[in-house]
Amino acid sequence: MITISRLKTLINIAMCLTMLSVGYLYPDDLEILKISTHPLLLYCVLDIAGNSWDMVTHHVSTIMVGLAMNYSYPTQNNEVTAMVARSLILTEISTIFLDLIYLGYRHFLVKLGFILTFTYFRVIGLPWLFVFNSETCYFCTGRENYVCDSRTLCHMMWSVGISTLMLLNCMWFSKLITKILKKNNPNSTIKG
Repeated sequence: MITISRLKTLINIAMCLTMLSVGYLYPDDLEILKISTHPLLLYCVLDIAGNSWDMVTHHVSTIMVGLAMNYSYPTQNNEVTAMVARSLILTEISTIFLDLIYLGYRHFLVKLGFILTFTYFRVIGLPWLFVFNSETCYFCTGRENYVCDSRTLCHMMWSVGISTLMLLNCMWFSKLITKILKKNNPNSTIKG
């Protein structure tokens, strides 16, 4: 028998695979990339109830970023915006591995896949894209940028959403490393 939790996890995997496929098949089509994220945004809305504070924060931040990314304006740099959209979609690769772990597939390679993709796409990739890359450094370009033009609400949703997602990823990465260290050295003084 399939439980609601298991069904949600399977739906999440299907959404992630669909977005990743669209990102691969249509890497430069901004409109198709935006449309492919709509089911994820709906999932985030529906999955808020009954979740932990960090998942609620993650879902709200994802909704804010998704709404900002779906904003269009005449002078938008579609090439850069599509690259940003693809990069955000790629973070969902780690979600697939995490969902497989939730489904009971706790094989070493699944766990390794999760750790590697989470580290690369979420902990290294997002900060590189939004803080260190001069072409896409959102916080370096001012309000007239590739996502929101000069719309204040859009700018606030994007800034708060991306910053919160990056901070959550760092917090989760810290918890993940602490868990790995504790498991591999049960006599250690590591807390967490």
